[in-house]
Amino acid sequence: MTSFSARCHLAQVNIGRTLGAMTDPIMIGFASQLDTINRLAEESAGFVWRLKTEEGNATALRPFADDRMLINMSVWESIESLFEFTYKSAHTPLLGQRADWFERLSVPIMTLWWLPAETLPTVE
Repeated sequence: MTSFSARCHLAQVNIGRTLGAMTDPIMIGFASQLDTINRLAEESAGFVWRLKTEEGNATALRPFADDRMLINMSVWESIESLFEFTYKSAHTPLLGQRADWFERLSVPIMTLWWLPAETLPTVE
């Protein structure tokens, strides 16, 4: 019998409404760190996949009618590996700066779910 973690991976999605367009000066602190943090995620233990376009990130995707709504989605081998990246890496300080770049929304901005290990989520 295989373990749960061998059969399932953890998917996460989070959204945010930016304070300006990605080219707006208010977004430079976020935009300038995006490639570095995405690379860090990909190099992290337990990383499986992340949503991205040919440009290497998901900021060009527009799954919402609002052009300032961004989406981030990734898949991890376990909740522990996602936790390590999110709260114990160079990604962590950026969480404290979220209000510098994103509006506070009145709806949930993140969800996690288990999916079969061989499956990748879609924006739909």
